[in-house]
Amino acid sequence: MNISPSYEYMRLKRINNPFAVVILACAALFDLLSLIPGANEYVAIAGQVVMGGLFYLSGANIFKDTPAVVFIAATILEAIPGVSVVPSFLIEAIAIIVMSRR
Repeated sequence: MNISPSYEYMRLKRINNPFAVVILACAALFDLLSLIPGANEYVAIAGQVVMGGLFYLSGANIFKDTPAVVFIAATILEAIPGVSVVPSFLIEAIAIIVMSRR
């Protein structure tokens, strides 16, 4: 009887290359759209919903530990008016893809 804890449930599922390209393309699109004056708040909300959905479809659970911190930080950063020049969607996507591959 093995009573040692299994940490497999805590690992992110690896995001494959074709899906990573789709995620990065969507992140770049949302970063470009967030530069439009007055549309930043709407793009931030819609973008995070779409990005969360893409990560869910890829099999990566972003609501665990470090990926959740990255996702929440990117959401807060993108929602702040005037800070939308920072490509937070791309930074978030790259960080979570890299986390899924280690």
